[in-house]
Amino acid sequence: MIKIKITKKSVMQEALKIGQMGLPDIMVTLIKEDLTSRLNQVRLGLLLKDKPLREQGAATALFNLLDFSEDKFLFSSDALKLIFQSFEKHKKFEDMALMHLDVVALAMVGEEVDDRDWRPGMPTPGPRRSGPVGRPLTLKDLKGMRKSFIKYMKKNAVEKKQLAIDTIDNKFDQIITQHYYETIRNNEAGSLLIAFLRNHPSNEKDLNEKSYKEAIQYVRRFFNEQEVEDQIVGRYSKGFFWYSIGSTACSIEAYRMGHCGSSTMGNSPGGMLYSLREKRTGQKISDSHVTLAYAAENSTVYQIKGKGNCTPDERYGPYIVDFLKKYEVETIAETGAHSDCDFTEFINYLRDEYPDGNYVDSVEEILEQFVNDIVGENQLDTEYVFFDAEVDHDGEEFYARVGGNVSFTVELPMFSEYEDKDFLEEIFDEEKEKIEDALWDYGLEDADEDRSMLNIQLKFFGERASDPRSRHEAFAEISFPLETKYVRAENVDYEMRQLRSIGTYYREEEIKELGEKVQEYFQKSYQDIINPDGPKAFADVVAALPSLREEFQHFELELDEEDGLLYASVDLSLPLRIRQFSNAGRYSSSLWRPALGDYVDDINSTVDNMRYGQKIQHLLEKERLSLARAAERQLKLDFGPEFEVDEKFRTDEPFGFGMKRRRVGPDVIGDGFTQPKLSIELEISAIDKKSNILYSIEYLRFVEKVLPRVLEQLPRTGAQDSIDVSANRFQRRLEQRSLRENKKIKIKIIR
Repeated sequence: MIKIKITKKSVMQEALKIGQMGLPDIMVTLIKEDLTSRLNQVRLGLLLKDKPLREQGAATALFNLLDFSEDKFLFSSDALKLIFQSFEKHKKFEDMALMHLDVVALAMVGEEVDDRDWRPGMPTPGPRRSGPVGRPLTLKDLKGMRKSFIKYMKKNAVEKKQLAIDTIDNKFDQIITQHYYETIRNNEAGSLLIAFLRNHPSNEKDLNEKSYKEAIQYVRRFFNEQEVEDQIVGRYSKGFFWYSIGSTACSIEAYRMGHCGSSTMGNSPGGMLYSLREKRTGQKISDSHVTLAYAAENSTVYQIKGKGNCTPDERYGPYIVDFLKKYEVETIAETGAHSDCDFTEFINYLRDEYPDGNYVDSVEEILEQFVNDIVGENQLDTEYVFFDAEVDHDGEEFYARVGGNVSFTVELPMFSEYEDKDFLEEIFDEEKEKIEDALWDYGLEDADEDRSMLNIQLKFFGERASDPRSRHEAFAEISFPLETKYVRAENVDYEMRQLRSIGTYYREEEIKELGEKVQEYFQKSYQDIINPDGPKAFADVVAALPSLREEFQHFELELDEEDGLLYASVDLSLPLRIRQFSNAGRYSSSLWRPALGDYVDDINSTVDNMRYGQKIQHLLEKERLSLARAAERQLKLDFGPEFEVDEKFRTDEPFGFGMKRRRVGPDVIGDGFTQPKLSIELEISAIDKKSNILYSIEYLRFVEKVLPRVLEQLPRTGAQDSIDVSANRFQRRLEQRSLRENKKIKIKIIR
């Protein structure tokens, strides 16, 4: 027999059809379902023919193909004996199949395979190298294995021959189908490939002589780099056009041009980028030739760069000049900065062709003007913000250093009643750092990152002439530096806008809000002086905690002595039963986790829709109003006669009272039932007023009393049915998927 090896031509033959390529029939069917054009079908077939199978998926599928461990999967030992009716033939098939899969395992991890172990139709082992360097499986490997298995069955099987052959065929088809779905249908890159081939009849030619990986890279570029028609700002003959990128940075332009693709330094954008591009007839992806940074707000072009940050090729000069004329650019600030190329000849060309422009000789000139616009006659300073700036040089290039400071004062009227200023200042020295920390944590826009630079001073100004007593006005003086900026010439316009926005931000409204925070921090720090009744009432409540804990059957009380806070909380079980499930190794994690996640999501959605928190608040309010109508006497707490409350019966919730539902999660794992939980919380502060502290305790007593009655009124109809349906759906999902998983085959290779 004479064997002739035909080398595949790099160009696809016009007469070639998908069915003539030696691909598995199931893959031919799948490709035809996705593509109707013959040329597209053949192109995809060529790309997939040598595409390696995903190692983990292919290995799992192959080792599940056969099983000789009495697990009753595809072919158990008893089934093989029945098929061959001969122990010898059964063992030969088993040895042959195991040898195939043994070589598969060794080849995939790159281990050396003895030539004596190899048989025709088996996958060729990877190159013999040191270390685990294997060769991924391909469709050709599967074809050889399928052929060997079926051939042996046809020759030797006695009983159920056709059933055995059909079973092997189906299993290999499943592996190939899984490979196609993982590569094409359920794969983002594969979906792009199909979309590209469908996009235009000639697109498949662009993938000629490309591997699958190269084709995917090209297709990604095709979709990522398509220009938006509205952003083309000027067209020329031979496919040239100016394109507005629409941002100050572009990774695509950087890749094409071999430069940073940005008009930025750090987070300081310069002008918007424009790209001179070319797309000839039939060309799918354009080429970039010149990148230009233009700021329309001050009519300035900051950069004009060619490939590698060098001068643009002279043939693109007319297009650049036309851009300058089209936008009537006033200033050209390209000086050759950030480049090793000499821009002198290029700039002189622009001067000759576009004499209307103002050409900046150096970046220092730009920066000096920028600094003058900031500090000249204090142009940017506001009532609360003060800037400073200067031009500097780091040995390589010029830059502008810009800093500033925010300063304002806050009235502290709560101190006007106290004559002992020395005592107030002494307390301030002790609390100063805490007040500064609190203000820093609140957030100061554009402030320097150095926390130590924030400064708060307590100041006193004279006496009040209208009051015969010796009173004074107290103020807090706050100041902090702004973050220092280092500005390059091409970024001056952006940074100028940023500086103006800082001045605009720290206006009257923001300063007032900061002032209120400062007053709040001082109020808390000086509470013992300003409002002594509150801390005393809080101290009495703390002293009574043992008796209160005995009194409250539902609420738990927890004291934070350091912060002067008392927390009262209770966890409520809502009137719904949630069935628990346990895995205990019965289900794989790939089945258990997503199914459990869906079950938990269904339950949380059902409970959320019931709005139990709002219902409880409504029922408490209803009970409180009913109690208010019946109460016409003063409230008196059990802490002594000094705790009489003079105000009218209150029905509002105390400050710091709230409800929060705990999300259902790990508590659905178990062997019984669980219930969704909702917590009621109340925070009582030592710096609050005496009346509020006492009312909080009284309100806790009220909730403690009516809580059982409120819980009985909560609805459960509908929600319980929905939760039961979710539980049944979860159980069916586990059982059905588990049944399918248990039909898979696992091989144990014993060496």
